[in-house]
Amino acid sequence: MLVFQFTPSAGTFPVELLPTTLQRLNYVLPMTYTLQGFRTLISTGDYEILLQDILRLMVFLVVSLLLTKLVLSIHKRRLKV
Repeated sequence: MLVFQFTPSAGTFPVELLPTTLQRLNYVLPMTYTLQGFRTLISTGDYEILLQDILRLMVFLVVSLLLTKLVLSIHKRRLKV
């Protein structure tokens, strides 16, 4: 999954050079905001953009934790039956 996220998140090429399907994936992958945060921290130091990226990553974290809890609870119910 990490290797798949690297290309659409503009890790190797700018987003504008990617095919349109990968450009659409750019906004829904957490690696996009991680790389943008690193670039912001290294080059500009604009902490407002960095804070936005951190908040977006926190949303990804919460959603993934909730989905994990849901899947595990469904799996546990199936084992009881």
